[in-house]
Amino acid sequence: MAIARDASSPATFNVSTAGAGGDDPTGTSASFTPPLGAVITVAFAVDTNSGTTPTSTCSNSGFVVNSGGGWTQKELRGDAEGSGGYVVVFTGVVTASAAGTVTVQANNTGVPRISQVYGSAYVDVWTGADTNQTGAADNEGSFTTNTFTSTALTTTRAGSQVVVIYGDWNASGTPTTGQQGTGFTGSFYSGIRTYQTNPVASAGNVAGAFDGPGTGAVDVNWVAVEVLAPSGGGGGTSILRQMMNYHGG
Repeated sequence: MAIARDASSPATFNVSTAGAGGDDPTGTSASFTPPLGAVITVAFAVDTNSGTTPTSTCSNSGFVVNSGGGWTQKELRGDAEGSGGYVVVFTGVVTASAAGTVTVQANNTGVPRISQVYGSAYVDVWTGADTNQTGAADNEGSFTTNTFTSTALTTTRAGSQVVVIYGDWNASGTPTTGQQGTGFTGSFYSGIRTYQTNPVASAGNVAGAFDGPGTGAVDVNWVAVEVLAPSGGGGGTSILRQMMNYHGG
């Protein structure tokens, strides 16, 4: 079974603050129930003060990821071009299925605001992926051109999926050929999360796909992660493991 985005994936949600001048924006997804063995990617982008790269956290309620060991932070990119902004991706493998939520937070953005939206977050549930994501590739970068078509990632396995989040201070943009995604426009930051229309046919370079509106240059930070397909085929577990379970091994 090829990797596919599961219908349980919740809607995009805001990362924001409430109250007097906080600079630790947070956001929580709607409740969802990811299948056992699914891989979850959590990507979010927030505005920051120029020269500031915050730390970030990802947590959840209900279901369990990584056998209770917490989420894996794959990559981050912050303020590479001097105008602020921060993007990050976390991953987790569902080891106990139940209804629950995901909460993200960016800590010390350097931009204290009152009851304002800093950016947005995406929780994507992927079925058909390997339940062991060790060795999955990741990458990060930035660009100031209107359109980005350079290599975002070199995948390690045929059939993998690639998730990329782009964050920009003034332009959400759209994905180009071979990729799809949902843009966001917050009060102070905008961008888009993309993924492959079809899993990659073979291991190798995967181009980013971003086209900003108009023709003017933009100022984009991005992070890309690979969601590994099974090395032995057969959905989220290898054929060998299924045979061992069948024979009581």
